[in-house]
Amino acid sequence: MKYYTRVVYAATARKEDPDIETPEDQEVSDLQINGLVAHLSGDHSLCWEDFCWHKSNVDLELPEPNLLKYDNHRRASFRSMLIEVFRLPTQQSLITTIRTSHNEAFNRIKLCYTNKLIDYYKSYQARHACAILHNNYGIEFLIEIMRSIEEVSDLSVEDYINLKKMLDIRQQQRQKNQKEITQRNEERGKKIDEQKKQTEMFDFDQDLVPYGKNVKHEIETHEFIPSFSHLIRDFMSLLKCHACLSFPKYSAIGLCKVCYFYLYSGLQNQFPNQKYTLPFEIPNTEISIEKKVDMVVNQVFEFSGYREKQYESIMSFINKKNTLVILPTGSGKTLCWVVPALISEGLTVIFTPLKALIDDQIRELINIRIPCAGLYTSTNHPSNYQEKVFGEIAAGFLRVLFVTPEKFHKNPAFRSMLMRISQIRSIRFVIDEVHCIVEQEYFRKAWNNLGTLKQLFPLSHLMMLTATCSTNEARKIQSIMNIEVGDLNIIRSSSFVRSEITFEVQTKSSKEKTINEICEQIQKIENEYCIIYCASPASCEEILELIRTKLDISLDIYHGKLESITRHQSITRWKAGLTQVMVATNAFGLGINMSNVRLVIHYTFPLSLGNLIQEAGRAGRDRREAKHTIYYSRQDIKTVYGIVAGEESSTNDLEYQEYLEERQKKF
Repeated sequence: MKYYTRVVYAATARKEDPDIETPEDQEVSDLQINGLVAHLSGDHSLCWEDFCWHKSNVDLELPEPNLLKYDNHRRASFRSMLIEVFRLPTQQSLITTIRTSHNEAFNRIKLCYTNKLIDYYKSYQARHACAILHNNYGIEFLIEIMRSIEEVSDLSVEDYINLKKMLDIRQQQRQKNQKEITQRNEERGKKIDEQKKQTEMFDFDQDLVPYGKNVKHEIETHEFIPSFSHLIRDFMSLLKCHACLSFPKYSAIGLCKVCYFYLYSGLQNQFPNQKYTLPFEIPNTEISIEKKVDMVVNQVFEFSGYREKQYESIMSFINKKNTLVILPTGSGKTLCWVVPALISEGLTVIFTPLKALIDDQIRELINIRIPCAGLYTSTNHPSNYQEKVFGEIAAGFLRVLFVTPEKFHKNPAFRSMLMRISQIRSIRFVIDEVHCIVEQEYFRKAWNNLGTLKQLFPLSHLMMLTATCSTNEARKIQSIMNIEVGDLNIIRSSSFVRSEITFEVQTKSSKEKTINEICEQIQKIENEYCIIYCASPASCEEILELIRTKLDISLDIYHGKLESITRHQSITRWKAGLTQVMVATNAFGLGINMSNVRLVIHYTFPLSLGNLIQEAGRAGRDRREAKHTIYYSRQDIKTVYGIVAGEESSTNDLEYQEYLEERQKKF
């Protein structure tokens, strides 16, 4: 076998060497058979110097075992055996990789005979020989040999007929499976190629003016269909606002909720349809910024007042200050940047960590009647959608644009477009879940790249939002974002206590008892919702099945190893209220804004204090009583420490290793 594999090594090396002619498969096969017989017989003329030292060192002694003492008849028998064993399957090349087994079919057959459960060394050679006979001649020949060895009578004609039927059925099924797999792969390949082609087709580095003029013309001629029209029910048939041609009428004078606010706050210049004429004259009175802010909150969002630090955050951003907002989960951080986006002219760009979070926030803003769109590095956005968004940005129609940091980092043309926008109108940036800059700096390099914002857009101001940020982390974020000392307004809640959430910590005894306790807690919340966090995908699968055997409720699962479409379906069912209990890893988190989650359970305690705050905070967002339970055991310490220590542990990045050590110490 050593000689056999060395020939393949040498042949592969010659294939990659442009100065040496690549050997043909037949030449390699002959060398493996005839060359090996000659080599073991002391003749090295057929060997290559690449793998045979004896060719250039004739004084070297040929080690045992060899064929030096064999006669020609026994050498011929050995050669016949090699031909039998090393049979090259059709449509395979030797000069690709090292093979001790020829193909996957033989590998599967071999596993049947050399199962690890019965892999006793004394019978291994015999079972491996059975696998070779089965592969080369078929199961019938192998049965005949075995029956003759055991001196058992031959199979009857009926036995052979049944055996043939069985083999024919297996062969037909294999062919059917292979055909289906090939067809499915071809369809997937075509779909992916088409999506990539569409995605890569649009160039954001084009001239903005013609696209902007085209969108304005469509709005003025009532032919406009916005990029988010698919999110508005019965869009083509509903009576639309005269001033934006995008949302349903809200008032008797034919305006949507946002345009109605513009009308009575003196911001008519922000109507997308500049040719719209008012049916009556509006008094030209000066309205203060503070009054406009109150009008947006009361009329557009229909809130009677502000939550803690919301007003201060809004005014800080409107006054063009770089602002870091640290408020508890569920405290309404979105309002802090949406209000300035509506009142101020220009474009507000929101950096968000997850595609699912972008889609969710877009739906929420469209329901409030705020024009917005999202772009991320995914084949889910065809060229015509990107082109439409580009035109809406150029026309000044979009108020809000959601993007992932990767879109900004990996697409120079997109960055160039934003820079050109900043030259003709104001542009401001919001970084949602800004703690990701610190937490994911070694996993998603695009987060660190956001530090170039102040260099590329020196006149733009930033708002950064998070629910978890220590003083040291705030300093690090300020440093990464290149914000000068004294130029950052930090607005922090006076208390992060969520009085509506009852926190409980319990030790895990037996798994059966813990699952029973969890089921009892779920039954108490009746028709409201629960999230159960587990440490790993495998743990999620196990807990899901255990609960499913005890409760007849709607359960679902979410973790990073699921297919993208499966994760999307899980979130969609959750948001539609079709799933009562979600069993998930911490991948199910950011943007899961469900108001009536009554119970959050950690089956294994959280990875960090930040995770605890974020995940527990998903309960009781409607300010009603909720409960958070942590189950723990000493084994959890080993489990969580292993996750922290094992994240990307193969990297050679010294800075990353130091970061990892710091996390372990914190833990």
